[in-house]
Amino acid sequence: MASELITGFAGTPHVGSDDIGAFQAGILGAGSYVLQTGQQLKATVASANKVTIGTGDLVMNGRHVRMATATDLTIENGSQGQKRNDLIVCRYSKVSDGKETATLTVVKGTATTGTPADPSYNKTSILDGASTSDMPLYRIPITNLSVGTPVQLFKVLTPLDTVGDSVTQMIEAGTLSVKPTALGASYIKFAHPHDAPSLAVTATIARWSGDEDRGRYVIPTVWDTTKEAFQLRFYRRDLGDWAGAFDCAVSWIAVWSA
Repeated sequence: MASELITGFAGTPHVGSDDIGAFQAGILGAGSYVLQTGQQLKATVASANKVTIGTGDLVMNGRHVRMATATDLTIENGSQGQKRNDLIVCRYSKVSDGKETATLTVVKGTATTGTPADPSYNKTSILDGASTSDMPLYRIPITNLSVGTPVQLFKVLTPLDTVGDSVTQMIEAGTLSVKPTALGASYIKFAHPHDAPSLAVTATIARWSGDEDRGRYVIPTVWDTTKEAFQLRFYRRDLGDWAGAFDCAVSWIAVWSA
């Protein structure tokens, strides 16, 4: 079928997990992510051979998997004088009758006296038709008989209700009236606090009711920038020198790196 209305009544059941998975992957991304719910699948070393994965939700290639309760996973004992990396993965499986499951699984690595490597796992995406696909969650380093601190391997997806706030704080802009000092300088403060000076700031003379031609001969130049503000100096093209104190309006935009 060339096209199919998924969110529509067809008279018979016609919406499958592939449809929902493709839709969610299109919105959230085609990769694999942990959501900001529950304990966000926090890993805790419970004993010498047991790791507990906390509650939460993940989406792998558009497929939603929920961990409503904590899960205990057994880590095979290490050997004296050897190192090993195991992986904790969420494994998607689809059997011949079409039934699908997702379970937390430990993929055992190979012990070595040198630097251990992560074991291989199933990397083919569910979106590409994989019948088995793994989403790595943690690397479990094992030295001698001891289980080390789990190393997080997944990305945590930012909720949509906070994305707008982060974008707003990465870009600030405004138009306001200023009166430079006798040296032709003026400071403009940012509306939000930032961890670093802006990556770039640009400004131009805005329309000014007192002198609409002012933008032709006054050039604002970004002279300095800090985390809280930036300084403009105004050059008079008609005079060939920095401007003194005068009224004008400025439009500006500042950008911070993500």
